[in-house]
Amino acid sequence: MALALWPFLIWFLFCLLKLAGESYASAIAHFKNPFHTLMGAGFSALFMRHAYMELKVIIEDYMRPPLRQKLINVLKYKLLFVTVLTVFCLIYILVMV
Repeated sequence: MALALWPFLIWFLFCLLKLAGESYASAIAHFKNPFHTLMGAGFSALFMRHAYMELKVIIEDYMRPPLRQKLINVLKYKLLFVTVLTVFCLIYILVMV
């Protein structure tokens, strides 16, 4: 999973350097490109999945059983919500703005 993040991480760092100090309009114009929308959605999905897997291991190692599964479920649905919201916002920028 971590190896799949490398191309997205390089793209993300490139975008950060390119958009540093630029205006809001130039950032919107950047994400109007379907390639950047797809890369942003892929980065968000893979990053949240990776974060879920790593945090789940930490919770399983350090939490007691009654609270463990509840916390894992909360984590799973919060990260899923953030991923869906990010992808929705990127698609909204691509289509509507």
